[in-house]
Amino acid sequence: MNITVLPADWQTHGESLKEVRTQVFVVEQNVPEEMEWEEEDNHAQHFLAQHEQAPIGTARLLSSGQIGRMAVLKPYRQQGIGSQLLQACLDAAAHQKLPRLFLHAQNDAIAFYEKFGFIIAGEEFYEAGIPHHKMTLKNKAQAADSNLPEQILGQSEQLYRHKVTDELSALIASMVQQGSRSVCLLCWDLSPELLDNESCRDAFSYFLRKNPHSTAKILIQDSGKITRYGHRLLELSRRLPSHIEIRKIDRDFAEVEEFVLTVDDQGVILKASLDQKEFTCQFNAKAKAAEKNALFDNIWRHSETDPNLRSLSI
Repeated sequence: MNITVLPADWQTHGESLKEVRTQVFVVEQNVPEEMEWEEEDNHAQHFLAQHEQAPIGTARLLSSGQIGRMAVLKPYRQQGIGSQLLQACLDAAAHQKLPRLFLHAQNDAIAFYEKFGFIIAGEEFYEAGIPHHKMTLKNKAQAADSNLPEQILGQSEQLYRHKVTDELSALIASMVQQGSRSVCLLCWDLSPELLDNESCRDAFSYFLRKNPHSTAKILIQDSGKITRYGHRLLELSRRLPSHIEIRKIDRDFAEVEEFVLTVDDQGVILKASLDQKEFTCQFNAKAKAAEKNALFDNIWRHSETDPNLRSLSI
């Protein structure tokens, strides 16, 4: 299917933009017409998706950094057109150097936006009778705000030692966020004290959004704690099952107590056993990463997804 996404403005393309938005919002979702048309349309950067020059999708970027009016006609959904429209908005925002991006996502679209690195940033609210959440894009400026190191992956072969602290959790988040291809994590129970926080969840979400072919694989020995109490990475795996998967280690490997994190086959964070107090970190250790990835891959091949994790409601 030949789809084009074009920059548009209200003065030139208003009728085509209205055609799509009327069908999607006014007709399908019963949004009152007086709420759909706004003064901001006259000044916004619009994008128009076309099939054989017929309008089929829209998106809008405001100077405030708000992305909105994402709409695709029903016959053309689930074909990547929404992704093209959103990416056009992100590219335009980068060109305009807009410092922060946000949007109001309908609840059933949250998983879609999470694939691009957006995170929930507020309580549920209603617009035109439809439940929404505000979502923001965790960009480089926001990472700086969270005191994460700006660039660590691949920078040093020196060995560092850390105990379980907020600093170590931030280091893990930063290493994952800077990855672009693969993350492998082996740990006993998904280490809630280290990994069940917004920074790590946001880092994994951002990593998965950067590259459509990126993957995160997680192996755990004990699923009891996260089954009872939940975990942010488990929630993310259930929302993005094609990109992040959690498996329970097979009983043949019951003696494995290591903590292993590898990122892009070069960054490694390790702990040899449950009793060991310190983690070792290296940001450019390809030989060690290859060794640990071989261990991980062998265990992964003999492991399966735990149905209790797959069906968990948190």
